[in-house]
Amino acid sequence: MTQVTDEHPLIELKIADGKAFRDAMSALAVLVDEPTFLIDENCMRMREMDPSRVAMVDFEWPKSRFETFICRASAKISVNIREMLKILKRAGEKESLEIAVRDVKARRELEITIIGKTKRVFTLPTMPPSEEESPIPKIVFNSRAKMTVQGFQNAVQDAELVSDHVRIQAEPEKVSLHATGDLMTAHMELLKNSDVVLSLDVQETQKATFSLRYLIDILKAATLVADLVTVEFSSDMPLKLIFHGEPDSKLDYYLAPRIQEE
Repeated sequence: MTQVTDEHPLIELKIADGKAFRDAMSALAVLVDEPTFLIDENCMRMREMDPSRVAMVDFEWPKSRFETFICRASAKISVNIREMLKILKRAGEKESLEIAVRDVKARRELEITIIGKTKRVFTLPTMPPSEEESPIPKIVFNSRAKMTVQGFQNAVQDAELVSDHVRIQAEPEKVSLHATGDLMTAHMELLKNSDVVLSLDVQETQKATFSLRYLIDILKAATLVADLVTVEFSSDMPLKLIFHGEPDSKLDYYLAPRIQEE
């Protein structure tokens, strides 16, 4: 094994499609400000809750998504993701990215290099990583609908016109969204085997209410990385959104239900 030195950093990654990586980071930034990534010999991943502990994101990019993937030792790194995105947004459509993790004088740094007609190198300091990884919720999901992200997003945006929360109801033949505001109501039906709902598995009616602020932000970011989403939930239980992007990659969100006062 090559020794870790200034010339041979702890981790070296090369990404041919810089936009795909930037879009993935943008999808994480809707929930977390300072994510902790674990990079080992198999993948780059993170799983964290938002500061209010209402939602969680579970992300993984496997080794196969990188043009170069050298991990001389497993490492956790925590960065300000918005500062990181400022750098990533400087990469043009045909420019590639190189990412290195270095330990410099007892301080861990993230080095991002943009390679195109020119070579630009940026260095970001890292922060103490979180030692805890949020556990995956142990939930039995009694409804499962595979939909187009755009179709589901349209229905959620309709609900946002009248309220800040939406009730989602799954039945054997349809998924419906209902929102009630001070002046208006909105009701949207997404039918099984339509252009929006590609498959639907519901044994009995399930319904729960969720914050639209979270759904809007998640769907807006996820449209950059996936065309299809599987929506899973049970009555008054958390919602799980599984976005189907590149093979072997993972981008899942969990959203706690909104408790209605009697």
